[in-house]
Parts: sequence; structure tokens; C-alpha cells
Amino acid sequence: MFIPLKDLNPSRTYPFVNITLILANIVVFIYEIGLEATLPRRAFDALLLPYSTVPARFPAFLAGHTSFEVSFVPLVTSMFLHSGFLHLAGNMLFLWRLWARAGPSLGSWVLTSCSIRVRGFLRWFLYSLCRFLR
Repeated sequence: MFIPLKDLNPSRTYPFVNITLILANIVVFIYEIGLEATLPRRAFDALLLPYSTVPARFPAFLAGHTSFEVSFVPLVTSMFLHSGFLHLAGNMLFLWRLWARAGPSLGSWVLTSCSIRVRGFLRWFLYSLCRFLR
């Protein structure tokens, strides 16, 4: 099959951090869907913008125009925002499979730190690529 749901190597540890992150993502997604259904579109967008990663905030921080919290806290909070069910399902499947293989050998917190950095770099790269291609 194309989507790896399990493997034959049993895990030596219980994936507590992994399951906690998956449940937190699902709870935030359900809350986000509820807000989207009850708020007007402009209010919903204005509510989510401070928690979303905006690449322009990093140069603004380096120039002294914004605070550290405004620039870098969304790197963590944006990991819990998803645009739809398939986006959530794909990310959670990847998280489950990645942590099942790499989590026991690297450690949960090391893998969390790496995933935050990789996501930040990919967002910056895609944003820069889109700006370049315009």
C-alpha cells in the first residue's frame, strides 16, 4: 500500500507525547471549526492571524519593529492550525508514522524541536519561492 499505517517492528516505549500532540491537534481543529461556523469570515481571519506564521515578521523582528513573541511564538501555535479535515488527517498520519520510527531513538522532545524548525524553514522557503516567481 502507499500509506504506511503500521510496521512489523514493535515499539519499545509508549508514544505518550505523540498521542498527546495528536489529541491536542484534533481538539484545536474542532474548536477552529466551531469558530469558523459561528464567526463572520473577517472576524475569524482576524482571530487566527496572530497565531499563524507570517514570514514577514522575522525581518521585522530583526529590524526592531516587532517583539520576539509576535515573531516566534506563532512557530509553535501555527502547528495546531489546519485548513481542513484532509490537511489534519495527513499531518496526523505523518506525525504518527514519523514518531513511531524516529521517536524512540531520538527522544520525544528532540523530535518536537526538529519538527518545529523544519516546518519553519519550509514555510520560509515556500514563501520566498512564491515571492520570487511573482
